[in-house]
Amino acid sequence: LTFLLTVMINYLDDYSPSFTQDNNSRLRIRNLTNLLKDKGVTNHRNIARKFVDLKADTHLMEFLSHYDSDKVSIYVNFMHDLLSINRSASSIAMAIQSVKRIVVALRSYSHVKQEIPEWTNIHDVIETSLIILANKLKHRITVIKNYGDIPPVRVYGDELSQVWTNIIMNAAQAIEGEGTITISTEILEEWLLVSINDTGAGVPEHIQKKIFEAFFTTKKKGEGSGLGLGIVSRIVNDRHKGRIELDSTPGSTTFRIYLPLNVEVVESPKEES
Repeated sequence: LTFLLTVMINYLDDYSPSFTQDNNSRLRIRNLTNLLKDKGVTNHRNIARKFVDLKADTHLMEFLSHYDSDKVSIYVNFMHDLLSINRSASSIAMAIQSVKRIVVALRSYSHVKQEIPEWTNIHDVIETSLIILANKLKHRITVIKNYGDIPPVRVYGDELSQVWTNIIMNAAQAIEGEGTITISTEILEEWLLVSINDTGAGVPEHIQKKIFEAFFTTKKKGEGSGLGLGIVSRIVNDRHKGRIELDSTPGSTTFRIYLPLNVEVVESPKEES
């Protein structure tokens, strides 16, 4: 299996698309078909055609020359299914890289209880949240990043991922149709400032002081628990000893999150029961 993965990595490094067949391609298909058939691989002709079309047949031949097992058909069909995700080389590479990024992001996001703060690249934490929310943002929302020159800061990075995810998700939900979310970072004396602005409808003035309360929500019944911004407040204010500011008018809402550059160890907030 390790060799199989190495073959796939080499393929992605070398691949350039070509979907026309010439005499040489037909010969390669025939040779690969015969080899797959000899190895007991089902669907051998279709698999051979796909691998030749995607210029991956030499890698498959290398794999077959090193691997002789009753499981070879399973592995070859797995490789075939993976390559069938998309016939475009760039799309295949992007899809695989996206899966890897999402797995890493979800692992960071789900690991929310840190015992001690760690030196963290704050931009990596923000990018984790953007990866998690990519499908919600990509079709209608433009994300602008104004990242400053920020050194590593000592924070509870995994928990901050929840902060950015909740605020960005709320920003996206506030935008009807197309809009923009702008994320800015800068150092202000002993503080790290992260500003998240959206072009949505805005937060009515009479509820601006309530939105960080646990269970407060403006969503319809069944659409939200009201825990999101309450958790944000506790992670920023209690866990990091920071603060949150909100400025909102129709068409422009900005959350400003101030975090000390070197967070002291603070007991993790208890989960809502």
